[in-house]
Amino acid sequence: MTATDISVADAPEGQAEAKAKMDLVHFAGPNAHAYLAYWHRQRAGKPNGIAFGWVWGAFLAPTVWCFYRKLWLYGVLLLLVPMAIALLIPALAGKGSGGFAIAAGGLAKYLYVDQAGKAAAKADLLGLAGDARRDFLKRAGGVSWVGLGLGLALYGGFIVVAVAKLG
Repeated sequence: MTATDISVADAPEGQAEAKAKMDLVHFAGPNAHAYLAYWHRQRAGKPNGIAFGWVWGAFLAPTVWCFYRKLWLYGVLLLLVPMAIALLIPALAGKGSGGFAIAAGGLAKYLYVDQAGKAAAKADLLGLAGDARRDFLKRAGGVSWVGLGLGLALYGGFIVVAVAKLG
């Protein structure tokens, strides 16, 4: 029996930690080592707490990064919240974009590792183990090239609209 075949609730602490690490590696896909290093830092600081973990892509283009990393809800929120602020309170339009970018860059790894944990919990509920669990986590996480393209198209479109409104 491998670490991925053991339920977290039934596993001794060492096996549960090994399973959680493997789940994160399967979920993260490219650059899994960066998220695993963050996971270790997070656990060393305070379990289930937020630890700072910087992601330049999330800082420079938050919506694009969220779509690329399949954090669909966060990507949509990063599109809609600034638009809603601009529509409802025009005087604040664009005033918080730096804050959004800093928050996205600093919280990106936390959000992604949290999403991995949620996917692993869903795999537990579905009773998935072994290859089925690995495949489920890889599909749920990793990266989306379609998401990247969509994010870039939306981001580019908003830049074009913003420039047109200024000119």
